[in-house]
Amino acid sequence: MKMSRLEEIKRAYGYGGRLPKDTYPYWLIQRVESSKKVTDEALKQIDVTQARNERLEKRVGELEHHLKMANEAMKISNDSSLSNFILEQQNQRFKQALEFYADEDNYVYPLLYTEDDKPIHDQSEVDMDGGKKARQALEESK
Repeated sequence: MKMSRLEEIKRAYGYGGRLPKDTYPYWLIQRVESSKKVTDEALKQIDVTQARNERLEKRVGELEHHLKMANEAMKISNDSSLSNFILEQQNQRFKQALEFYADEDNYVYPLLYTEDDKPIHDQSEVDMDGGKKARQALEESK
């Protein structure tokens, strides 16, 4: 089995055995291992986020279809001011929901660290919403 470069360095310096904890190589190895853990967690979060984005893109497509249908319905019923008002309100609700899901800032996960450099992952705005805005817009359109 091939050793990683980090494992080679650990072995060369006697990490875990004779290497004193108050030395620079010990500290550096600790930082590299800590960084690797954070990097691995970030990569997992990227995979989760990509899967979530795919679902949301599909949902945005559905909402765009509903918006298109609402716009077409609004064009057909131009002669009724009440119908126009209702459809404009519906269109506005769909637009607000689409803007929320289309805003990339709403997918950002705040990444915070504890005092001992452990990552804390918070939820994005989209996670906290859980599709509520879309369901509400659709429910109000019935």
